[in-house]
Amino acid sequence: IGFSNFMTLGNKADINENDVMEYLFEKYHGSLTSLSDENDSGTHPLGLYLESIIDGPGFLEICKKITRHEPVFIIKPGKTQAAATAMQSHTGAIAGADDVFDSALKEAGVIRCSTLEDFFDLSKVFSWSDLPKGPKVAIISNAGGPAVISADSVVENGLEMADLGEETRQKLLEVLPRSASIMNPVDVLGDALAQRFADASEIVLKNENCNALIVLLTPQIMTQIKKTAEMIGKVSKKYNKPVLCSFIGGSLVGEGEKILNKMQIPSFRFPERAIYSLGKMWQFKKNQEEKSFNQTDIYQVLNFDITPEKVNRLVKEAIDKKQPALNNIESDIVISAIGINTPPTLGVETLEDAKKFAVVQGYPLVLKLSSPGLLHKKNVGGVVLDIKSEVELEDAWEILERKKQSLTPDISATTNFQIQREVPSGIEVIVGVKSDPTFGHFMLFGAGGSLAELISDKNIALLPMDLNKAKKLVEGSKIFKSLRGRDGEMNY
Repeated sequence: IGFSNFMTLGNKADINENDVMEYLFEKYHGSLTSLSDENDSGTHPLGLYLESIIDGPGFLEICKKITRHEPVFIIKPGKTQAAATAMQSHTGAIAGADDVFDSALKEAGVIRCSTLEDFFDLSKVFSWSDLPKGPKVAIISNAGGPAVISADSVVENGLEMADLGEETRQKLLEVLPRSASIMNPVDVLGDALAQRFADASEIVLKNENCNALIVLLTPQIMTQIKKTAEMIGKVSKKYNKPVLCSFIGGSLVGEGEKILNKMQIPSFRFPERAIYSLGKMWQFKKNQEEKSFNQTDIYQVLNFDITPEKVNRLVKEAIDKKQPALNNIESDIVISAIGINTPPTLGVETLEDAKKFAVVQGYPLVLKLSSPGLLHKKNVGGVVLDIKSEVELEDAWEILERKKQSLTPDISATTNFQIQREVPSGIEVIVGVKSDPTFGHFMLFGAGGSLAELISDKNIALLPMDLNKAKKLVEGSKIFKSLRGRDGEMNY
């Protein structure tokens, strides 16, 4: 492939990754320096291997600048550490540090590689190929099996199989045997010589509905491997479309691969590798077009009114008491104070107080244990639902009294009762905010309640957040289909 620059940071005692990326951005796209080349207009993909990130916000800022022009891809080990360091709260348990890292990279338009093979495959395709202008892929092969496997891989990598249309199919009939398949994938048959590959490639690449071409070759007795590579290379130079090859056959196709490499046609030992790389190219191109990493002016859409004084007071008191969290009543006060509707609720010390609440609010009701040290009340049987009468309320009170006595002394000492008007059945979601040591605050959204861990619906976005970003966060969740309802109307 060749490297324009190769830099290693050691232990970052002096220079970190942000310094290097700032230097490279200035070299190729910033103000001209003595190291810049005014005549250099090519693509400069940037690959990073990082075990840590020193300054998360600074890293994202420079990545956003670079990915407006050039692809950035990264391989970072350490995924399995996230589980060991997860906090006990819902948000912390569901969203580990690696999930935040993934979300941050997506926001900045950076591609994350899982393996070194991914890393060097992307180095090759971004250095040698034009970016696809769309997701529609055509496949030409001299073997049916690999072609079918590749069709699956196309869809799995966020691409589409191109509809070649009747005109292109008729042109293919003119150059292919009658028994060949003129659909997509195009099967040129096992006895295909180099000219048949070239003719089919030329016809398909002329089709405006084809944004990229994958050429698969398996060595048969009559296969012209070297000549096929040469002719595919010549055809590909006529069109500003990515042409990727997979010559499958190990040492038997080695000479063909050398020719493709010399002509800078990306070649892969297996078709899935070619399609993975093409999928990432389209992902980068799409991000550029959508400008998904450009954030709307936050100050135009968010309400920066001063937090109500009672909220500040509640939080300060909780901090002074060294509470691990607010209790249910305090949380309800905070949520209500900032304009989120909550069902009527009250902290009650006696059964008589609970009965008075029932007279005013009516049934059905919910009775709960409330304590800063009891985040998951359901786990200890601390919630009684669907209380429909005074008798049921008395029974529920007795049940929770026994539950309270069974708690550890430190939690029991801070546990009170909360009564609440029961809300109708609906869709339960979780919204959480957590601070990541590298990238700062982020928000989690997904399915709530018992589904939270069951379906692992974790969708993360860094803060601050505008309305468009919030909408994308919700629409990217697994629970979103339920929120839309059967008629497709938004229920949020």
